[in-house]
Amino acid sequence: MTGAAATFGVIFFPANRHELALLARCEVADLPDVLQHWSLRQPYTGNSILDRIDPLVWALSDPWTKLDMRVVMPLSKRAMANILKQPIVEPALLNRCETPKR
Repeated sequence: MTGAAATFGVIFFPANRHELALLARCEVADLPDVLQHWSLRQPYTGNSILDRIDPLVWALSDPWTKLDMRVVMPLSKRAMANILKQPIVEPALLNRCETPKR
């Protein structure tokens, strides 16, 4: 932001499709089809002990759960001070974030 050497690193780590859309500054519907249902939460898939017996367990793995969506933004002290001076604004998409199910 200011051209100075980075001292801080801010990490954005989306956990679901709504947070991913927030980082991408778009709607969930604008994401690619496979990412419109993306989440780090893995649903219960049954007894894991039976994985070695089930011949189709390799076909059911979801490669998108292993996709690392972290974004690191390096910032200098001056840039961080400028950001902290600005008022906090909540994004419009924040209201649509998924709440964890218990």
